[in-house]
Amino acid sequence: MGKRTILNNHVAKYFINRERIMGKFYYVNIKAGSSGVYRVHSAHCASLAPENDRFFLGTFYAPLDAIKQAKKYYARAEGCKNCCPLPKKKKESHKNQTSITALSSC
Repeated sequence: MGKRTILNNHVAKYFINRERIMGKFYYVNIKAGSSGVYRVHSAHCASLAPENDRFFLGTFYAPLDAIKQAKKYYARAEGCKNCCPLPKKKKESHKNQTSITALSSC
C-alpha cells in the first residue's frame, strides 16, 4: 500500500467518524428538476449538483430534518432516493382491524 492510499483511508475514516458524531452536510438543488421537485442531497452523494447550483442547508443527523429545512425555501423539496431515503411507512395489519371490529360488536 502506498503512502497516498494510507492517507486516503485515514481521511475517509475521519469523515465517517465525523458524520457519526456531528451529522452530515446537506444541500438542496436551486434548480428544480423536470418534475418541478428540488432535490436534497448529502455532501457525498453522486447526484449532488455543482457548487453553483446548490444551497447549503446545514448539518443534520437525519435526512428528514434536512428535507424539512429545504421545504422552508422550496415547498416541493424532496430527498434524493440514494442519499436521503425516508423510512418506509408500516402498513397496519388486517388482524388488528378485525379484532377491534369484533370487540366493538359485543
